[in-house]
Amino acid sequence: MLHIVLGIITVVFCFYLVFKLTTKLNLNLSFGFIGAAYSVRILFGIALTLIYTYYYPNRTLADTFRYFDDSVFLHLLLHENLSDYFHVMIGWKAEERTAIPLLEGMTNWYPALRSPLYNDNRTVIRINSILRWFSFGSYYVHMVLFSFAGFVGQMYFFKAFQKYFKGKETWLGAAVFLIPSLIFWTSGILKEGLLFLALGYLLYIVEKVSREGINVKSSVIILLLFFFLFHMKFYVGLMLLPIFSMYWMFIKWQYIARWKLILANYLSYFLAALVWHMIRFKWSLFTVFKWKKKDFEGLGESMDARSMIKTYDLEDNPLSFLLNIPQGLFNSLFRPFVWEAYSPLIVIPALENIFLLVFMAFCFSFRSKVRASDIGLCFLMYALTLLIVVGMVTPIMGSLVRYKIPALPFLMMFFIGIVDVEKVKGLFRKA
Repeated sequence: MLHIVLGIITVVFCFYLVFKLTTKLNLNLSFGFIGAAYSVRILFGIALTLIYTYYYPNRTLADTFRYFDDSVFLHLLLHENLSDYFHVMIGWKAEERTAIPLLEGMTNWYPALRSPLYNDNRTVIRINSILRWFSFGSYYVHMVLFSFAGFVGQMYFFKAFQKYFKGKETWLGAAVFLIPSLIFWTSGILKEGLLFLALGYLLYIVEKVSREGINVKSSVIILLLFFFLFHMKFYVGLMLLPIFSMYWMFIKWQYIARWKLILANYLSYFLAALVWHMIRFKWSLFTVFKWKKKDFEGLGESMDARSMIKTYDLEDNPLSFLLNIPQGLFNSLFRPFVWEAYSPLIVIPALENIFLLVFMAFCFSFRSKVRASDIGLCFLMYALTLLIVVGMVTPIMGSLVRYKIPALPFLMMFFIGIVDVEKVKGLFRKA
């Protein structure tokens, strides 16, 4: 009961901070909209907890509980050996199984499958361990704070782009705050909440730098946020690089057709990846993507996952990568199909896919005669790039619906940007 009370107190405190930040950022949204959006976030966090408590009762298989439960061992280490605790927290003794037996008790600390990537589970476990300093071990306090982190990131995300959506702020608010799968997966003790905190604040800082110029402080913040993104989900940070350079090219060479700049931009990055592939084969993107997919396939087989998607083989070479692009985009945009929804966690994204496709078709039907803006094309290319990569390397639908959520706001923002609001208003006036 005490843990629930602590969670309620934390919710009230976070509501206060949300409204303070709304005023500070001067968001073009009403307090009512923000309050309702954050209330929905809390309700989704409770729903996620209930689903993983009663529908999937095995705590060792539920990320939202595993990260929380694993942090207990780090917290115990804090009291047993302060030196070892700080060494593990900064990564110096993270691999010493025999020297620090407590680490063996965790389910998510040591990767079960082979991968050349950093084990980002540890970042979430470490953060939960820090929260235990004042949470009194209440799961609900952790859940609310992770949910709050994701919501704050989305507030900064909204602020970064609201100037491009004059007269469409509510549409933008819906794209940023009200996508069901995005709300759900950023409402628990999961990586996604922290990911959106870093992504939103990074985009806010970059937009601010574009107006005011860069300085030492903003440079350090940008580097730290990129470092954090690479630790959490490396592809989210990596795919931002061609978008930043593409936007710079749009501004620098306005007299060149934009499709030529987009082609030149991505071709440059592909050639760079090809050169790196020949120099450092083990750490090339093509190798990383191959083993990431094999990790997912191994995970699916070990858990006898019902949501495996039959896909083409992805080999560690550029040709295989290119051949898998259409399939990757198709899977991200259309899967799961409604008839593939075997659980509550799949039903929502299956219905969401239909809504998004209808929404995109609606916006395209009522598009403005003015060509898409430069920033709008950046939204579209970032969304497509993420969707391709995620669909290419994620053959498990349960993971696919989580991994693709960073792309969804960008995809919606592109279509919101091209819609003619007056045409839409005219449609409703006729009705």
